[in-house]
Amino acid sequence: MKTLKNRSRLIPVGLFVFLFAGSIFSSEVMSAEPLLPQGLVMKDKFVPGFGRSVGKVRVIQGEALVVHSNSLNGYSVTKNLPLYKKDTIITQPNGRLQIELSDSSTMTMASSTKLVLSESVYEPEKKSRLSFFRMSLGKARFYVRKFADYKNSGFKVRTPTAVVGVRGSDFILAADEESTEVTTLGDTSLEVLSLFDPDADPTLLEDFERTIIDEGELPTPPVDISDEIDGILQDFSGTADGSGLGGGIEPGGQEPAGEEPGEEEPGDEEPGEGEPGGPPPVIVPEPEFQEQDFVLPEAREFEIPDEIPDIIDLLEIEDKPLPNMPSLPKDEEEG
Repeated sequence: MKTLKNRSRLIPVGLFVFLFAGSIFSSEVMSAEPLLPQGLVMKDKFVPGFGRSVGKVRVIQGEALVVHSNSLNGYSVTKNLPLYKKDTIITQPNGRLQIELSDSSTMTMASSTKLVLSESVYEPEKKSRLSFFRMSLGKARFYVRKFADYKNSGFKVRTPTAVVGVRGSDFILAADEESTEVTTLGDTSLEVLSLFDPDADPTLLEDFERTIIDEGELPTPPVDISDEIDGILQDFSGTADGSGLGGGIEPGGQEPAGEEPGEEEPGDEEPGEGEPGGPPPVIVPEPEFQEQDFVLPEAREFEIPDEIPDIIDLLEIEDKPLPNMPSLPKDEEEG
């Protein structure tokens, strides 16, 4: 009986521990930000956002959607779709896309990624560029165009655990609620801060290095990842060399040969009339002519008289006197 009493005391304690552990696990699951916002309503017809467009969708594979600020209306992403300040772009599990910003920088999003265009200002006449984005979930590659002569050229990306600041770089971020992984590619230099201690000295990364920022931790020391590049780029291209989604940025931030930043890709133009993929040529039918037998009228015979009568005889006024003509007034007669 004594043993049974001891066991009976242990049951409530064990049950409490189990429930407490379960509540922690549940809170962690519930705290994770969902890929799609609750209450999302997909719309067929795209409605532009507010203000000036800050970029466009350059390439799209699979499914993705965009949600404007202060709205729960979602729109399916298509090529050349304009994007606006504070837009949220989400790639579905089968989707990938590439965004081209107004300054010709590009962001390539892998599947199941959520990115917010918090701020994007590009004023070349003032030699100023200011961009700030939030990536709460997923994986994305950022090719940031360099502006050496700009007085302001800041470009920052915030994740749940870190802030990455650059001026011109090519790097990859992978993030979730608990950790951020920063990987640099060629010709790159960037600073990484942990949100656990943003006042600490930033961690500096150069070409082909990686650091990891876990929740509540400072960035790990950079490690060389030169031998892992091929595998790292697989999420952003159908090929191992990471050449981009259908003609994106090559390793080291180089544009494909023959293409200038900001220019339309070959094939963006609508095909002309009669060309493959274009509208059929307009054919104007020629007027139809029916063959008809043309019959000349029959010739008529007539006799020419020996003598042609005088015109007066024909008028039958030969023996009639001509009428008297009225006389003119004297004044007109003298004149």
